[in-house]
Amino acid sequence: MIRKIFLFFLVFVQVFVFSAGQVLAVKVPSVGSIAAQLEERYHINTESVQDRSEDFNVSHRKEVAPEVQLILTPTDPKVGEDLTVTALPFQFTNTDSLYYTWFLQRAGCEADDDGNLSTDQEKCDLNDDGDIDVEDWKIEATREIFDRAFDYRRLDIDGDGDYDFDQLEIQIDEDDNDGVRAQYGGQHNRNTTAYCYIRDFSDGENYELAQASSEDFGCSGGATPRCVDEEYLVCPATIDATATASATGGTGGSGGGDGSGGSGGTGGDADSETSVSGETFKEYRLCVDTKTSPVCKSTSTSGGSTTGKASCATGVPYCISKSTDIPSSNNVQCDSISGNTTCSSLGTPITSCKVSESRNATNLCTHLFAQAGSKYGFGTGDNNFALSEEEFWRSNPLDKDSVDEGNKDEATVMGLNVKDFTWSYQPGDMIGVAVEGLALMSTKHDDASFMVMWALPKKECDVTGKNYYIKNIKGYNVKILTADMGASDSGDMREELNKCLEDNIIDPREWGHPNKISLDLTYTPTDPLNDSTGDGLGDVVTVTAAPENASRSQGTLYYEWEVQRSNDFTANPERWLSDAMGRLGNNLLTPIAGNGQSKFSFKLNIVDDSNDPIFDEDGITYFRVRATASETYDRQLTREGIGSVVIKVVSSDRKITAHVVDATDGGQLTTGAVICDDTLRSKSLCFVARNEVIGLSLDYDLEEEDLRNFRWSVNGQEFLCDAQMSTQCDNERQGNVNFLPVTGKPGETYTVSVSATDVSQELTDTNEGRIVELSRTFMVVDPSMSIFSNDDSQVWPKYLGDYKDLDGNLYSDDSKDVFQTFLRNDASFRIEFLPSFIGSSMDYAWFVDGARVAENVDTIDLSVDKGVGDVYHVSLRGTYLQNDRVRKALRAHWGVSQFDSTEINISSDVLVEVVGEAETAFLDNPGTYMANLLSYTPRYFLFLLRMVLAGGTLLFVAFVMMSFSYNARPSRS
Repeated sequence: MIRKIFLFFLVFVQVFVFSAGQVLAVKVPSVGSIAAQLEERYHINTESVQDRSEDFNVSHRKEVAPEVQLILTPTDPKVGEDLTVTALPFQFTNTDSLYYTWFLQRAGCEADDDGNLSTDQEKCDLNDDGDIDVEDWKIEATREIFDRAFDYRRLDIDGDGDYDFDQLEIQIDEDDNDGVRAQYGGQHNRNTTAYCYIRDFSDGENYELAQASSEDFGCSGGATPRCVDEEYLVCPATIDATATASATGGTGGSGGGDGSGGSGGTGGDADSETSVSGETFKEYRLCVDTKTSPVCKSTSTSGGSTTGKASCATGVPYCISKSTDIPSSNNVQCDSISGNTTCSSLGTPITSCKVSESRNATNLCTHLFAQAGSKYGFGTGDNNFALSEEEFWRSNPLDKDSVDEGNKDEATVMGLNVKDFTWSYQPGDMIGVAVEGLALMSTKHDDASFMVMWALPKKECDVTGKNYYIKNIKGYNVKILTADMGASDSGDMREELNKCLEDNIIDPREWGHPNKISLDLTYTPTDPLNDSTGDGLGDVVTVTAAPENASRSQGTLYYEWEVQRSNDFTANPERWLSDAMGRLGNNLLTPIAGNGQSKFSFKLNIVDDSNDPIFDEDGITYFRVRATASETYDRQLTREGIGSVVIKVVSSDRKITAHVVDATDGGQLTTGAVICDDTLRSKSLCFVARNEVIGLSLDYDLEEEDLRNFRWSVNGQEFLCDAQMSTQCDNERQGNVNFLPVTGKPGETYTVSVSATDVSQELTDTNEGRIVELSRTFMVVDPSMSIFSNDDSQVWPKYLGDYKDLDGNLYSDDSKDVFQTFLRNDASFRIEFLPSFIGSSMDYAWFVDGARVAENVDTIDLSVDKGVGDVYHVSLRGTYLQNDRVRKALRAHWGVSQFDSTEINISSDVLVEVVGEAETAFLDNPGTYMANLLSYTPRYFLFLLRMVLAGGTLLFVAFVMMSFSYNARPSRS
């Protein structure tokens, strides 16, 4: 052993002593130079590194805490309708074993903790603790879950809340093994220490639910630091008192009372008594609890601890015994006051305090499950679900899984995987849920634990009682933030967390609805045209509003419509003018407001005003149509949405012109005379007869060729014209001329449309030409002839009477088939055709009293030489038939058989009555005059006249009979 030591010594001396030569001083570079070299070599930008570091420093505050989204089905529940709320949680590690604590607040069951419940409120206190709070709402929701799967009334015959197994002769096992042991953070979170956390969304920190003892206020003997204040309260009081007064004279002085003493004598005595009673007020001085906790504000630090001064946000800090009941400032009743109570009589003021770093903390982790309450003596999640619990929760004691969702009954009470909640909705119901599980964020503790957290719908929770404690982890002191939520005062973390649940209850009427209605507006036609000629042939613009997220049907939405015009003829003007509605005038076709008014239509028949033009020099302007839709979806809750669409409108005097046609023997067609152009009515609706061919043309400058790319359609179907049909058409492209065969039945309509590209302006990359689209409507009618008077002063329609409209205006009702004239008048009649242009295809004759008087003429004259009261019969007989060339064209181009285009017989008849003038008719022929007078007398007048004459006759006969009877009486003499 000695040899080894000696050998080691020699080696040491050789190496470290004798081998030591010249000492070399090594220059060690500074940290800054090393960093600079690294930056240079690896192209590291210091600003980028600094930016990343700054992000890293606060990254823990940006972590996403667990959240829950609620989906309501339907979003607009009606009274008594089933409403299902589905909870969709996020940011949990164990989504298959979460606890969903539902709470349902019924209308009239709002929170009330004053202990004085009304009769209506008693039904809301389900745990019989004298208060209405979240615990009662949890019970209501849990019972609703069981009630939807099992009718407990089948076992509760007498309705006292207890199951009547004896009466039903049912054998029940007291323990049917449907209990479950709850685990913090989810049913699968076993064998790890549970740490519950709450997120403060205002600062982004996660606080462990624990009580860290780091503040010392010097309270002893069971006293706790409390914030209190003194208030004065005035209460009504009753006065009932008696007062007595007495006096005695001095020696040698004057007597008191009613006697006098002599010199040196003794005075007499006197007594008096007064009673007082009535109502008054009395002031009390009281100590009240401000419901806040003292904090220690540091003033100096020494030896790891800090000395400070205690203060309160409201009130003064005192050490007061835990057992002392101090009322809050808003809960003081006069009938509970017996006298003055000062804060100094209840405790001692806190003058100083100490703050020290705590090395330990009390874990305050808890569940928020529905609980029956202390009165019933059983809890939730204790692996014991006895018959008394079955009765309380109204589950089926004969079934371990009453709701048939794969859970034991106690697990259902815990809310294990109960993602959906359904109940029969009533106005005023409020719903909420708290989802407990393991967050994706791990704890700082040296184990496998993750944060146990709750997801709340509104993410609202006031985190109070913030503190921290120091824990040595892996050789380092780690600071862990804590919050006791006020449980250090109340002693019940569950009660404090329930306050957060109250802040996260939602109203289904508002939660399921967006704030605004999304309104989408569309319009037709795509390129509307305004008719500036005054003929009324402009397009009808129809704007349709389609709400995407309304809760009600279209018929219940209230719409308001408005049309505005551009002030500078552009689509994005400086401002929109609101006078467009007035300029449209009678062209508004639909109401501007009303329920279900989702469509708005107006005609573009605006004749522009040169002093205030709507259209620019090129006939272009822009309209903005706005729609406001609103709905009342529950009681007085309303919301609305606004939609708008900008419409480009082109004003033009172009129109589709209708023509009769000429045809060759080979069936080729050409346009002839213009038709349907004489009245506004015919311009807007052109009547045509069956088996006609109507020529169509569009105003077109042949030299300039200002229109191109024509397309013709009828009732939405394209129809073509080629050179074989007409020399006015082209085989290569469609032009401004086309031909319409009328083959429909009477009453059918043809809407002919033509579109073309207007290239009158120079084409550019941004101007490819605007689309001109015009339309015109044709209606098929039976061809007819009608007879009219040429001069109403000579022959006129017979007056039949008057009729009254809804406004009380009188209008004469004249016959269309009977005319009247005076004796010796020269009557003249004319013919009118429908359609107005078929005269050239007609062969007709005039008849008077059956005698042919004229053929194929438009008018006839009639000399009235019959007597007054006589009648003329004037008639027309004719045949309508297209000429054979047109019929050949129908067959050649459209396949219409000659047997389908045969002649049509037409007739028309009128009667002409000869009447005499009033001042000469009687002299010329009295008998005829009287006959005419009677013939024109109203029947009701003749009936009254007969009644009067009959009554007069009866009176006359009665008078004659009575006169005879009077003369037949014997004389008394």
